[in-house]
Amino acid sequence: MKPLSPGKYLLSCKEKSPIAAAMNGHSAVWPAAEAVSDGERVVLFKDGKQVYSCNARYAAANFEVTPLS
Repeated sequence: MKPLSPGKYLLSCKEKSPIAAAMNGHSAVWPAAEAVSDGERVVLFKDGKQVYSCNARYAAANFEVTPLS
C-alpha cells in the first residue's frame, strides 16, 4: 500500500460500528476526522484537537481517504 501523500484529508473509519472501531483502536476517530499528512506521519483532529496519529502507510490502508481542498 502506498503511503498517504502530504496534504489535508478527511479520514473515515472502515469499520461499520463504533464497537468495531474501538476493537481496532480507532474509537477516537469514529466515524471520521480531519487529517494532515506530511507523507510520513498523519495527525487526525476533531474540533481542532488531536485525537489520533499514525504513519502514512497505516492511514492509507486502514481508513477511507477523501482529499480536502
